[in-house]
Amino acid sequence: MILQASDLFDETDAIVSRYARWLTGSQRIRTPANGLTLIEQTITTHQPITIEETVAAGVYFTFTMDQAGHPFDQFDTLQIQPILEASTVQWQVDTPKTFAWIQLYISWEQLATLTRESISQTQRFFLRHTGEDQSRPIQLPNTCALTQDIRHLLQHDGKRLGLIGKLYNVVFDAIEHVQVQRHISRCDGCQQKLFQAQNLLESNTTLSTAQLAHDVDLSVTALELGYVVITQMTLNEYQIEVAIRQALHQTTSGLSLARRINEGTGMASHDIEKACLKRFGVLSHQLGGMQ
Repeated sequence: MILQASDLFDETDAIVSRYARWLTGSQRIRTPANGLTLIEQTITTHQPITIEETVAAGVYFTFTMDQAGHPFDQFDTLQIQPILEASTVQWQVDTPKTFAWIQLYISWEQLATLTRESISQTQRFFLRHTGEDQSRPIQLPNTCALTQDIRHLLQHDGKRLGLIGKLYNVVFDAIEHVQVQRHISRCDGCQQKLFQAQNLLESNTTLSTAQLAHDVDLSVTALELGYVVITQMTLNEYQIEVAIRQALHQTTSGLSLARRINEGTGMASHDIEKACLKRFGVLSHQLGGMQ
């Protein structure tokens, strides 16, 4: 079954009734200026479907979540997708699944005005980071700065100019994140500091992000982005993995593995379970049986 994205939602921003057999969900769209749109959307598929959508030229900043039911400000990754020309795309879902995301769209004209560069210069910046495969989005992990941006954005319910300003903040911070991550991937000095942070975390999993960044003389954002560069894991994921390894070698003392990890990191149980699923494919109690 192929559904057109433009036909999915009714005037109340819910899935139209004739498609209820295939999917359910809701959306909220705000367009405070020409070439600038904010979409909050949740879709749950019930049967195999293909959704076809026409996308305008510009840059799409998509904050995605791995799990449904969490607030939108608890996103997992930011995907940045530059589109040079308007095109039609399809995404196919074969099994029941829930998708939740916030998406910010900005046209090339808006972005060029914002950055005070020509459209071609603005496009070249993003294409340098996507490489030859322009269909592959730029992937960034969640950071404290981006989380704060999204929270401010979602809490805003006032004047149009205020919303525009908060959307611009997201764009500027995302662009800065791309630049910082690219620098770290090429800087031996920064990577040495990240390896130092890795060693510190191996010896003390309770270190906060701010303390760790201070100890190795990096900004919090550089530390958060750099961990993905050197370990292919976010800082929190790595912290939990170290705690898991340590907990598996401890005497149980009647405590569950999740409890021991919680004591070793101070992290909430849902963060621990999400990290276990992502890294090992099982929940913490199943992982405990592997020791």
